[in-house]
Amino acid sequence: MQSVLIQGPRGGQIRDAQRILDFTCIVCDILNLYDFKFDLEIIVHPTYIHHYPDAMGLCYEKDDNNIQIHLARKCVEGLRNPLYQTLTHELLHARQTAKGEKMYERPVRKHEEFIYELAKERMT
Repeated sequence: MQSVLIQGPRGGQIRDAQRILDFTCIVCDILNLYDFKFDLEIIVHPTYIHHYPDAMGLCYEKDDNNIQIHLARKCVEGLRNPLYQTLTHELLHARQTAKGEKMYERPVRKHEEFIYELAKERMT
């Protein structure tokens, strides 16, 4: 991974950008994402993702060397989204994308809780 950009949906500042960056770096270290050549862009929506209201998070390859992750702070019903757990899930998808694999949910769901707990432990 070459760089990480964290911003709002219109390019604005995020109040907890440093904490999100720290958590992202820990998860990327656990997943060995630093071995791959891509830029990571994390977009944090203040509520739900307007184009995909049912999604808590999205991950996709924007172009050859850019992976974009969208995170929603809340779901459509207004309930809070577990942001860091969702970020872990989407970073596992980013790893699949960086390796040139298809994005399957089953292997991500299998490992996301363990990776999340490990990263949370390293944050303290």
